[in-house]
Amino acid sequence: KTVSNYFSKKSKDAGLVAAGFSLIAIYHGLQLFTFASKLVYVLAHVSLVLGFLSLLLMLIKVDRYAPKARL
Repeated sequence: KTVSNYFSKKSKDAGLVAAGFSLIAIYHGLQLFTFASKLVYVLAHVSLVLGFLSLLLMLIKVDRYAPKARL
């Protein structure tokens, strides 16, 4: 769903969300094959870290441009 949202909106924020969730999904897929190689284990966790970093970048970007509430 997030990938189709990115292709319909073509915004950088939607791309970061789509990349984040896709990388987390790749992590889960690679976890199935960690018994085969230690390299697959490392790649899976690198994919997870990159996925969370992508989501974090999107949150930082959105927070930076969000209007601040006056107290």
